[in-house]
Amino acid sequence: VFEQRLSEDEMNRVETYMAIKYGTTYAAGTKDYVNSSSGTVWANAANNGYHFNIAGIARDDMGSLYQKQSWSTNPGRQVLISTTGLDNTNAANSGVLANGQFLIWGDNNLAKAPTVSITGVSGVNYHFASIWKAQNTNGVGTVRVAWPQGLTNLKLIQSADATINSSDIITDMAGVQTVNGVAYAYADVTITNGQYFTFAALVQGPGGVTNNLSHWYRADKLTESTGDGADL
Repeated sequence: VFEQRLSEDEMNRVETYMAIKYGTTYAAGTKDYVNSSSGTVWANAANNGYHFNIAGIARDDMGSLYQKQSWSTNPGRQVLISTTGLDNTNAANSGVLANGQFLIWGDNNLAKAPTVSITGVSGVNYHFASIWKAQNTNGVGTVRVAWPQGLTNLKLIQSADATINSSDIITDMAGVQTVNGVAYAYADVTITNGQYFTFAALVQGPGGVTNNLSHWYRADKLTESTGDGADL
């Protein structure tokens, strides 16, 4: 509670604190995120087009902010990123950030599923339509990038640009960790400032045909579901 109306700068600082702490997207992604000293830690102009489902990890001692793990609380599946001390709660997370470090990410609001064909990467054939972009302030190092288990041969792809291909950095999501009852595949990597990332997986279909496949009711599987994802 404040006793007077906040200035625009003060409001941005308070709203950034709230957005990072609770995984909400400040002003639908149209505003800069700033630290307690008014320094920009997520620039709207530089990240235009990747301003959806913004979340971040950060430490800002003057603002009493110490968020070691986070995801966007917007509807749908969201990427979970943490220090390597990922745990059931932020308080239990054993990882460490230095004061002033911020890693913030947002996506392009496309499908978080492997729907875009990719070639030249062993073991996978499609990557997510959703691509994330990160802003790393003051050198946040190794982090844990996690996605719910279920996809075959899940890989993390990191790119210097928004074009995803086999020349990018490919990391197997070989780690498995259960967080609050949900099993995640994960990889420990460093996400650099301005870097793009997404996920890729092996999408299977009858006879290997996957283009425009909506449903696949496999003869060797007992299925009762009649909706999307019934044993795809």
